[in-house]
Amino acid sequence: IIGNGMKLGQDAFERAHQFILANGRGLERALFRHHFEAPCEDEVVGELAKFQNADGGFGHALEPDFRLPESSVMATTVGLQTAASLQLDAAHPLVSRALAYLAAAYDPSLDGWPAVPPSVNEHPHAPWWHQDPKRPPDAKALQRNPGLEVAAYLIRWGHEDRESWARSVVTQTAEFEPHELLCCIRLAESPGLTQTSREELVGVIRRHANQAIETDSSQWDSYCIKPLAAAPSPQSLLAAEFDAAIQRQLDYEIAQQSAEGAWLPHWSWGDGDPAGWELSKRDWSAQITLETLRTLAAFERL
Repeated sequence: IIGNGMKLGQDAFERAHQFILANGRGLERALFRHHFEAPCEDEVVGELAKFQNADGGFGHALEPDFRLPESSVMATTVGLQTAASLQLDAAHPLVSRALAYLAAAYDPSLDGWPAVPPSVNEHPHAPWWHQDPKRPPDAKALQRNPGLEVAAYLIRWGHEDRESWARSVVTQTAEFEPHELLCCIRLAESPGLTQTSREELVGVIRRHANQAIETDSSQWDSYCIKPLAAAPSPQSLLAAEFDAAIQRQLDYEIAQQSAEGAWLPHWSWGDGDPAGWELSKRDWSAQITLETLRTLAAFERL
């Protein structure tokens, strides 16, 4: 898994660090310190808690493509990604409150969770997050994304038994959209699953991975799910299977660093809301820069 490709030099690393300091939110700055300087879990949790609302859900543009201050299921799954990476336990207030929010947000009419509330329209947001009141939500799609990731966290922290529900959703799905497959991977990698369920999920993921994950480097500057999004560390479920593409992408990412030290989003909001996109782009750039440094470190490319 560990290759002998390009490495990011010290000067380039420091430029990335300075970019995060200048442009990142308190969360990204704390996460940088935690991973690259000295462990500071309490500081990271404190910064993450600033995005958590009284109802236990997360908002306040934690997911930068919608600037909604209110809680949403999608933003809450993003918050719990960080909580999981810190290995917080189920009794931690940040986790227990978020899980209670997710349990309450379940919509029986969807047999799943709405990704965002209709009020997302009242705040700057990417066009793909716009809610059309004349079109009912696609319940099956929502069961896969964010539903499978929600199930992963409920199972991981023993809050609610969603294993049979998740297995049913997966086995009834003929084709996975790339983001749906990422949710399925997070579920399969989550502690708390029975071995039988894990093996079934892994089989499904392997059948769909080649179609969902873009391994053609000529397509990587367009919107797609690149190999490292699905396997950000050598311990990831698909790391060995996509090793050759991962090594190519690691070289590609090192070459993609901007002059100011950042890695930038490979998408935009179009022409609809330039001011909103500038805020989103800044947040995403700091977040992607941090994620890229962490991935390069995981694969010993620093």
